[in-house]
This record gives sequence, structure tokens and C-alpha cells, in this order.
Amino acid sequence: MNKPLILVVENDTAVCNLITTTLETHDYRFHTAGTGEAAILEAVSHNPDIVLLDLKMPILNGIDIIHKLDENKRKKLKESIIVVSGEPDMIIKVRDEETIYNCIDKVCNMSYIIKKINELVEIKEREKRNNRIDNIIIKELKSMGYNFTHKGTIYLADAIKYIYNQKIEDELNLKRDVYPIISQKYNKPIYCIKGNIIKATNYMDKVCNLAKKKEYFSFYDNAKPTVKLVIYTILNKIKD
Repeated sequence: MNKPLILVVENDTAVCNLITTTLETHDYRFHTAGTGEAAILEAVSHNPDIVLLDLKMPILNGIDIIHKLDENKRKKLKESIIVVSGEPDMIIKVRDEETIYNCIDKVCNMSYIIKKINELVEIKEREKRNNRIDNIIIKELKSMGYNFTHKGTIYLADAIKYIYNQKIEDELNLKRDVYPIISQKYNKPIYCIKGNIIKATNYMDKVCNLAKKKEYFSFYDNAKPTVKLVIYTILNKIKD
């Protein structure tokens, strides 16, 4: 799997070479931009995952670059820009921007910059895994016939994700191990969480035809799937 693409925005050639040489040593892919205009073009054309941004640039400085990114690009780069600058007054102006992950003083050594890049990469990989899990859970619950306007379906989706992440599917006790967590998240009593999940599952059972039950649960009659069976079925889909 390719490592994330990093855009290095730096007009000082010596500093840029130091950064890119270090990135190369750590097998990171990168593009460079020596002006603000070039940085915006690179952000649009190459869609970087992370930006290392100097703030003191000619004509368009780092602050201008951030503000000139369109809404979609800013959303994509949310908490993905690492500012590397020796201008504390400029750092103050951008540190609360939604696109900023961290601000680093230029006097810091490269090992610290790489540490921050690695931290951000780990966060992004975790987000990707979580999004993949979310998408599978939602897709499979909808396919079974669950209705996401029912809060019990939302509770169930959260329960499945929690079980997967905590690796507690063996000898699973929903009332002891899972419902208290979902209860705490939504500030609802455990009986409410359990009851709504059962209601959502009863609804699914009514709309799910025999062919679909056979596909998901290997049912050859009109048996009723339990909440646990639904959970284990979707966990297997995530692991595939």
C-alpha cells in the first residue's frame, strides 16, 4: 500500500531539500511547491493527503494559501496541514484553522517533524479503517432490511462496531459487555437500548424475505434471526 502523498510548500531551497531528502529516507511520496500559487495548483492537481506548509512565502503566504483553498479541498485537508514556520505571529493566526493538524517551529529537527507526520498518518489510517467498517455495517444492515430512521438500528450499528474494535465476540454477553457502552454514549437506560435494538430487529424480520434470510442466515424456513445472529453475520462480513 502506498504511503500518503505529502505536499511540501517551502520557498527556501535548502530547507526544502532537507525536508524532501528526509521524506525520501522514510519512503514517503511527495511533491514540492516554492510559491503560494504553485502550492494551490499542486493541491488541486495532485490531491495530497498531508501538507507541510511554510507560512512566510512571497506574494501568497501560507495564510493566503489556506484561505484560497476551496471548500471541498479544505474539507479534504481537515486537520491535515502541518505548519513548519519560524514566524510565531503568523502561527497564531492559523493555529485554530480547521485544516491545521499541528504547528512546528522551524528550529525543530527533522526527527520531530517526521514524528508528527507519522502520528498524522496513523490517525488517517485509523479513520480509513473506521470508515470502511462503518460502510460495511450500514450496507449490510440496509440489505437485511433494517431501517436507519429507527434509533434501534443506529444503536445496533454502534454495537457491532464496538464489538469488532474491542474483539469481544467470543462468549459475547450483550447486556454485560455492550449495551452499557451504547447506553453511556446516548445517555439512555440499558433497557431502552436493548428494547430499541429488538424492535429494529423485529421490523427487519418482517420485511426480510426468505431468500434474503437464506442468504444471510442459512435459514430454510421462516425462522426469526436473533440480535446476536445478526451481529455475528455482519462481523463475518467485516472480516472477509
